[in-house]
Amino acid sequence: MAKIFVCGDIVCKHVKDQFIAENIIRKIAEVDYAVANLEGPININRPEKNGVYQNQESIGLLKDAGFSMLLLANNHMGDYGRSSLKHTISTIEKYGLEYIGAGLDYDNVYQPKIVTIDNKTFAFINVCEAQPYYYHSSTQKYGYAWMGDRNMVERLGNLRKKADFVVAFVHAGLENVSLPLKYFKDYYHWLIDHGVDAVVGGHPHIPQGVERYKKKLIVYSLGNFFFYPYLDENKYYAHENSSYSILLNFPSNINDEITYDCIYHKRVGGTVAMIPSSEASFSIDALSLMITASDYEIKHRALINNAYENLVKRLYRGCIHTISPDDSLLNKVKFIILYLFFPKRLRGDETAQKRIFVNLIVNETYNYIVHEQFNEAYAPETE
Repeated sequence: MAKIFVCGDIVCKHVKDQFIAENIIRKIAEVDYAVANLEGPININRPEKNGVYQNQESIGLLKDAGFSMLLLANNHMGDYGRSSLKHTISTIEKYGLEYIGAGLDYDNVYQPKIVTIDNKTFAFINVCEAQPYYYHSSTQKYGYAWMGDRNMVERLGNLRKKADFVVAFVHAGLENVSLPLKYFKDYYHWLIDHGVDAVVGGHPHIPQGVERYKKKLIVYSLGNFFFYPYLDENKYYAHENSSYSILLNFPSNINDEITYDCIYHKRVGGTVAMIPSSEASFSIDALSLMITASDYEIKHRALINNAYENLVKRLYRGCIHTISPDDSLLNKVKFIILYLFFPKRLRGDETAQKRIFVNLIVNETYNYIVHEQFNEAYAPETE
């Protein structure tokens, strides 16, 4: 039986010593292969206090902890330009680790990783929803693999012929919610319908549940593994610090089901350590039941409404004005003052506003939320 350890998002910019506790390192040493999402590149261009990137030591620390492959298809991988991504890839190669999901040309970005584990052939792919720097054109100079790429069906079909197991790592979804959007439920089902055996998701920053679909496995979100972009702990959502990794157990008989074990952990300061399930701030069983529960549609509708009112609408307004676009009295007063005395400041950074606007249009999460609200607002009347 092949055992693969997969953890969620990693940002290591302040800690230069080993940030993974010994109890997790021992667990990784027991498996055949270990995978982590590297949330952002090594930044060699412009260190920022609040940016999402890795320090120079991070790759070596992950190597020392026993990791085999790093996932690069995520929304922060292009934040610091082509040179930082190139340097990150060179550093990964220097330490002898595998990587997947981002690169400097189209063919390399979408290249799957084929490995043999316990006499079985595994094909790994890594894709992300449309965010800045997603690879949608062969003329791009760098970027990450996009989940909507036009060649995805053909690519999956070819992998199905080559591999005993196909595993998709997907970086997508609405952040800081425990219920996956129906859009991504449908997409992950679609992946399995086209030959994928297991889907492991990330990006929401907090845990989401696990689903069986046609006897295949979907892990919707592992949450953060070690996400430490700020030294000030007050800047964190406390619930982002407790999450889980997944241990995937692939059977010797490829017709048998893939099983899994959850490994719970918590970040405190500069260390992430394994904890008993009884100390976790969430229940995987409860999160998993939410996905298939009879009231999923009701909760999903409430989630869409809340995301539209408190996130998407605010971002759309932000494309027009610099004021945080809620309807509070304070913001109304600020708007009037800027309108009367500082109109240029009201317009804000037009380049940044354009990027936000384009992202709202192309990003699957935002696009889906707006689409659902439109359908709700203009639904035909029923008797």
